[in-house]
Amino acid sequence: MKIFNVTRLYPSYITNFYRQNPDYHRNSYQFQKTKLIADGAVWFDSWGKALEKYGYVTDEALANVHPLQLSWAKEQGYSWNKRYWQKQVAVAQIIRFKPDILFLEDWSFFSAGEVLEIRQACPSICSVISWCGAPYDDLSVFSAHNIVLSCIPELVQIFRNSGHRSYHLNHAFDPDILDLLPKKKIDDVRISFTGQIERGKKKHARREALLLYLSKHYRSLKIFTPSADISWQASAKTGLKQAAFILNLQLRKISNLNNILDKVSLFSRVNAWQYFPIKPVNSNLKPHLRSPIFGVKMYQLLRDSTVTLNSHIDVSTHSASNMRLFEATGVGGCLLTDVKTNLSQLFELDAEIVAYDSFEECSEKIRWLLDNPQKRNSIAEAAQKRVLKSHTFAYRAVQLDEIIRSSLSSS
Repeated sequence: MKIFNVTRLYPSYITNFYRQNPDYHRNSYQFQKTKLIADGAVWFDSWGKALEKYGYVTDEALANVHPLQLSWAKEQGYSWNKRYWQKQVAVAQIIRFKPDILFLEDWSFFSAGEVLEIRQACPSICSVISWCGAPYDDLSVFSAHNIVLSCIPELVQIFRNSGHRSYHLNHAFDPDILDLLPKKKIDDVRISFTGQIERGKKKHARREALLLYLSKHYRSLKIFTPSADISWQASAKTGLKQAAFILNLQLRKISNLNNILDKVSLFSRVNAWQYFPIKPVNSNLKPHLRSPIFGVKMYQLLRDSTVTLNSHIDVSTHSASNMRLFEATGVGGCLLTDVKTNLSQLFELDAEIVAYDSFEECSEKIRWLLDNPQKRNSIAEAAQKRVLKSHTFAYRAVQLDEIIRSSLSSS
């Protein structure tokens, strides 16, 4: 059975990756893709390795990686429109691969209408599966998907209540990451947080508030986030950009309006934006902000931080659900995370993971972990053992295989 995944990487990661490897864009498509996978930033390859034993063949499009995608197009003799290269090249890759399953890790990349057009152009597709683990703009996009997967049980229930077939699937860890990590450890990071701090409905308001509180108590707190690279001078423009982004989305839901909007310079530019414009975080956090890190460097930070902090997205109101739960513990880091109702089903509290229920308790437990290295190391070691036993991609592949085969049998 063949599965083709479509995803996008963080723009800042792409820029830094090719800046640090300036000759890569001159190499072949396969060379570039292999290097991206080896950098630990492409997680669908982990699914491919795990699903192989069940008879699956997988491939994917990293749709917004310009040098990579254009290398593929040139090698295949495929011509593209400069304005629409992301979707055009990705669709060409789908058609060429002829998958049985189209997996949309980035659920928002194609509209519902575009998914239907892809299915017509590629009749081998028997099922479309998407992943959504964050706030969405419009439930109607999922009408073209056979199944919606989510790491957040709250979202799964919303999708089901809206008539969509949805399943809960936790994130996972790839043990092969351990072989990529440098042996030399980072010594100067005592308390770290790495991730998004986006201001928006059901996003990271509580996370930002927590970091603000901790910043007053711990000068050693370091926050690695894309928000660090947003200039404060640009903040005044962000509100207008957000309004334009939302207006563009709403207008494009009107049938037959896309072609007209594409001819308007403003809307064509806005439509090319890859993500919702982010407002800068509170200026009081500025001394603690660091540029984002991804791939192997991120895993190294998670491993080597004395305490790795975790805070869930606001839409995950009751459930432990994000990737950091398994990334940090999988590489052997000591994770301090927010209390959630299902956390004890994933890890043994205070033995494999430490949790806090308030900002004050978070601060207190940071201090306790810093002051008790022997206990801290014991917790980290136990958590890693738990992850390698119960939270790997190989372990999750059993559930994903069941979901896929169920989807095909009922379609």
